Amino acid sequence: EPAAMSAKRLEKELKDVRKAPFPGLRSLGPVDEANLFYWQGVLEGPEGSPYEGGRFVVEFDIPSDYPFRPPKNRCLTKIYSCNIDSNGNHCLDIDDTQWSPNLTIANLCLCYLGMLADPNPDVAKPWFNPAPYSRLARHLASSLL
Repeated sequence: EPAAMSAKRLEKELKDVRKAPFPGLRSLGPVDEANLFYWQGVLEGPEGSPYEGGRFVVEFDIPSDYPFRPPKNRCLTKIYSCNIDSNGNHCLDIDDTQWSPNLTIANLCLCYLGMLADPNPDVAKPWFNPAPYSRLARHLASSLL
């Protein structure tokens, strides 16, 4: 059964991330141990970025045929970013066509950290101005502490 295979994979990912967490990842795992298919991660704003000092919650709604389809994911924390919209949706190119079963939920967290560390204004509107953007992003990140 696909859901049982997915659950086994998720248990392995959870064990791996608990054994070897990485910088910027405060926590990652199921919100409720009884439901392996809904995770949240808490990411720390990268040093030197406008988000330094902030904490950002990301949700992962994992399909029963994971890892063959990617989890739906978005940032739940209000954030001012050229790469994350007001609903928490991101500009990552990881959809059904770009996703690989070799990727993990921890890999998605690293992608979020990359967006926070190095925002890509090319995906934003042409009027993007980095100085006011950084000031507002810094202000919002510090107000979330």
